[in-house]
Amino acid sequence: MIGKKRVIKMHITKVEVIEINQKFANKDQTMKYFGFAKKSTATFQRYLAEFKQHSDFGSGYINPTGGYVLIDIDKFEQFLRWKDKNKYVQNNY
Repeated sequence: MIGKKRVIKMHITKVEVIEINQKFANKDQTMKYFGFAKKSTATFQRYLAEFKQHSDFGSGYINPTGGYVLIDIDKFEQFLRWKDKNKYVQNNY
């Protein structure tokens, strides 16, 4: 190709990138996010069962396939704060 020039045309598309916060996490991600160590797995599972059944927080637990659970991170944090605040109160929900 001596003497011939190649012309390459490029098209640039501008896209807007937006930052979003993760709203849901699976069980492993939730455990890591909230700092539950591997030895705290049983505690996390107990809290998750309570979270799932609680009338104020249960909507933050989604089980779309029966084997894959999604947890609303904000709602689970609210549950943990509620649990901390009410740790000496007998709750029947």
